[in-house]
Amino acid sequence: STLSLVTLPLLILFASICTFTHAVYPIILQHGMDGDPERYVWLAEKLNATLGTATHVIQADAHMKSVFKSIPQQVLDLKHEIESLPAEFFSQGKINLICHSQGGIVCRYFIEEYGDQMNFTVSKFISLAGVQGGAFGITKVLTERLPFLKGWLRDDLHSVLYREFTQSHLSLANFWRDPLHYADYLQKNSFLPYVNNEVLHADSERYKRNFASLDLLVACGSSADELLEPASSSVFSPYAVGSSTNLVPTKETDWYVKDLFGLQSLDKQGKFFTHFIPGVLHLQWLHDEELFHTYILPYLRDN
Repeated sequence: STLSLVTLPLLILFASICTFTHAVYPIILQHGMDGDPERYVWLAEKLNATLGTATHVIQADAHMKSVFKSIPQQVLDLKHEIESLPAEFFSQGKINLICHSQGGIVCRYFIEEYGDQMNFTVSKFISLAGVQGGAFGITKVLTERLPFLKGWLRDDLHSVLYREFTQSHLSLANFWRDPLHYADYLQKNSFLPYVNNEVLHADSERYKRNFASLDLLVACGSSADELLEPASSSVFSPYAVGSSTNLVPTKETDWYVKDLFGLQSLDKQGKFFTHFIPGVLHLQWLHDEELFHTYILPYLRDN
């Protein structure tokens, strides 16, 4: 009938508008230290094929540039690359971030520092093997990536990494959280104590407000991670102050108990999830079908 010919296109248009409105927000993927953006293509294509959403793999500061540059500078580069994306990418007003390894702390700082300055907000942040609780360890894989660490003892590195020059030029220095020299860490590390609000500063409240405004935070890691030490840093669980062996469970950390940057706020609203599982290597999160379907996809199916 004439009615059906008129209403059908309207129904199709309405359906497409509804689909667009409820489409999963575009996803940006951020690489880690010495990261190769090509490693993230499998995950980006998988997300695109499964969810039908736009994805973008960050190209800035790939490979060794991500080693010999401070995290704040890398985050500025990330911001500039995001700002260069087509306006359509941000048409829904929100995006999701999936960030791996060093990229986990890069993305957290991006959210805290720039979350209230963009023409979009970050809805979901999935951190895969991210250095959220800082690093304190020279693993074999780390020395393969950073040969200049060979010959150094873990307990002595603070004397070099907490120098002003190193803080400005070496990303590892920015998230080196030495529990045996914690006073030095607070005083001389110019990055992580401020991101964690372990040191109060002019932007502390703003950082917390920006991070706590996430719709969802998912932190994944594995006890078998061969690069990150402590491996539980991936779920915000660091070494206890004064110990290089005892770990503080996520919900017993100062930053959770005192809600320093919003973890407890997110958790109380049912927006914070951690998965610390056995048997997963550092890069496995980027190309493993089972991990994808178990720990990544379920959190992204709906906005």
